[in-house]
Amino acid sequence: VVVVDGVDQLSPEHGCHTMRWVPDRLPANVRLVLSCPSGSAVHRALRTHRAEELQVPLLDTEAATVLVRHLLARYNKSLTEDDSSGLLGNQMAVLLAKAQARLPLYLTTACYALLRLGVYEQLTARLKELPDNYVALFEYVLDECEQVHGKELVSRAFALIACARGGLLESDFQEIMVRRLPSTTSSPTRLIGSIGPYVSMGTGQGLLQLFHRRLAEVVRQRYLQSTEQQRAYHALLAEHYYHMADPALDGSFVTDHSRAVAELCYHVECSQQRATLSELLLSTAFTLTKLRMAGWSAVLRDFELVADHPTEAGQLMLQALRLSSDAVAMESTGDGKAVALAAQLAHRCKDLQHHFPRLQWDAAQVLNTKEVYFAPSSRLPAGIGLREPGGAVSGSFTPHSGQVSRALFSDDKKQIISCGADGKVFVLNASSGDIVFELTAPDGMEPVRSAGASAAAAAPAA
Repeated sequence: VVVVDGVDQLSPEHGCHTMRWVPDRLPANVRLVLSCPSGSAVHRALRTHRAEELQVPLLDTEAATVLVRHLLARYNKSLTEDDSSGLLGNQMAVLLAKAQARLPLYLTTACYALLRLGVYEQLTARLKELPDNYVALFEYVLDECEQVHGKELVSRAFALIACARGGLLESDFQEIMVRRLPSTTSSPTRLIGSIGPYVSMGTGQGLLQLFHRRLAEVVRQRYLQSTEQQRAYHALLAEHYYHMADPALDGSFVTDHSRAVAELCYHVECSQQRATLSELLLSTAFTLTKLRMAGWSAVLRDFELVADHPTEAGQLMLQALRLSSDAVAMESTGDGKAVALAAQLAHRCKDLQHHFPRLQWDAAQVLNTKEVYFAPSSRLPAGIGLREPGGAVSGSFTPHSGQVSRALFSDDKKQIISCGADGKVFVLNASSGDIVFELTAPDGMEPVRSAGASAAAAAPAA
C-alpha cells in the first residue's frame, strides 16, 4: 500500500498536477492511496482515472483527542482532560470546542502554538484566546513572533522562506539573513528555534519550508503583497546562489553546490533579470555543470522558464532540448550525459547560431558516430531519423503509427531498437529501415515508453 498525502502540495512542475504520472492500471497486489482537497485541480484530474473516491469526514472527538495527545507527546507536553486539576480545568475540552477543532490542520497549528508557552499554569488562558479558525490562528502566531523577535526580522525570514522554491537550506538562510538582511532586534538562529515546527519538514537536511500551503498563502498575503517585494526577495536569493554557483565569478561555474546550480535560473527569472537569465542559459559551462550535478530535468526545467516568452529564439532552443532529452537520459553517468547533451545540441543548435550568437557548444565533443533522433513534438512528424556527424540527415524511418517514445542503436550500430505510443517495439535494419523483429504489448498496456538491447545481441527488452 502506497500512501501519498496532500498531492496538491507537490510542485506543479512538469505537469505534476495533471496526475498523468498516476498509472491507469496497477498490479493486483498494489494499492495507491492519494489525498487532496475536494474540488481542487488535482481532484478533478484524479477523477479522469476513474479511481474509487472516498470523502474523508471531519475528525470525531476521540480521533481529535488522540491526535492532540500524539502531537504534544512528541515534545513531552500534555493537556488536562478532566476537571480534577482544579484551576487548570479541562484543557482538552477547551481546545476541542473551537470551531475548526475537527480539522487536523487547525489542531496541528494550535498544538505548535502552545509549545512556546513556558508557564504551564497559563496554558488554559492561552487556549481560550486562540482564534477559532486556522487562517486567524496563523495570523495570531505571526503576531506573537513579531512581538518577541521584531516585525522586521520575522517578515524578512518568512518572506525569504516563502520565495524559496522547494525550501531553503538553513545554512543558506543564515547567510542571507546575517549578511544581506541584518537585524538588531533578534537573531535568525533564535527565530528558527522559536518557529521550527512551522518551517521544518523534518528531512534531516536542514531544509526550511513552510509546513503547509495555507500558511504560505497567509505569509504571502502579509509580507509579499506587492510585485516589488517579491522581486526583491527573489533577487536576494539569485545573488546568493550566483556567488555559490560561480564562486570565482569568471563564468567557469566550478562548484560543489548542486542546489545553487539547480535554483539559480528560477530566482533570476522571478526577479526579472532577463539579461542575466539569457547569459546563464547560453553558458556551456553552467549548463554542463548543472547537468552533472542536478540532472537533465533541471536543465530542461530552466529552459522552460522562457517557454512563454514571445521570442522565437527561446522557443527554438527549448524545442532542441526537448528533442535531446531521450539521448541524454540513456547515459548512466554524469560525464556521459554531458557528452550526449553536447552531441545532441551541436547538431540541433547549428541552425540557431544566428539567434544565439553567444552559443558556443564544443563541436569537438560530438560523438563520431551516426546519431539516432526522433520527433516527439506535435509540430513534427512522428518518426525515427539518422544524422551524420555535423547534422546532415542521412535517412528516416516511420515504422510506428503514433509518437516514438525511444530509439537507439545496437552496440554494433547495425540495428535500431524503437518503441512508441502504438504499443509496439521494433528492431530495424539501420541501413535499409526494414523491420527485423516486432513485438506488440498486451492489450491495455500501451504505450511502450522504454526499450533497450543486450550487449551480447540485439535482443530487445521493453
